[in-house]
Amino acid sequence: VTVKGSIGQSINPTAVPVVLRDPVDDSFARDIMGRGDIADVEAAANDTSLYLCINLDKDASGQMVYDVALHGIGMQRGRVHIAKYTVRLQPPDRVKVLNVNGIESVEIPADLHFKAHGRSLRLEVPRSLLGNARVVLLAVSSTFHGLTVDKTAYKVLRLSK
Repeated sequence: VTVKGSIGQSINPTAVPVVLRDPVDDSFARDIMGRGDIADVEAAANDTSLYLCINLDKDASGQMVYDVALHGIGMQRGRVHIAKYTVRLQPPDRVKVLNVNGIESVEIPADLHFKAHGRSLRLEVPRSLLGNARVVLLAVSSTFHGLTVDKTAYKVLRLSK
């Protein structure tokens, strides 16, 4: 198969190196840093906290930023209430909580805890930050100097009371 180029010459597609692939292997993450490839996310909750363990393919790096998007959905005064926050993690222990538009920092609750340990980022989020929601939408992404390296789809977490 040949494709006509913009100046009329023929281009052999097999001679052009592939620059984009389906991210099944997330090779871009490994090429950039090898530290931003999100393997999986584990979640658990009790009455007071949501616990997350973000597992990476390689050890966490302080040059990467890992954003945890949390959208707590619940009822307040008979109306649907959505609490939207991003918890920004930067190993080994830097953490910031951003409001819905991701620009302004909010005060970090005393009971929010973060620890990077090898290939795992462990986060404890107080359910009060999420409006004590029973449903939470969760997504995680990693960036390197503002460039998105890996990103999960949103996952619906159904929490007990």
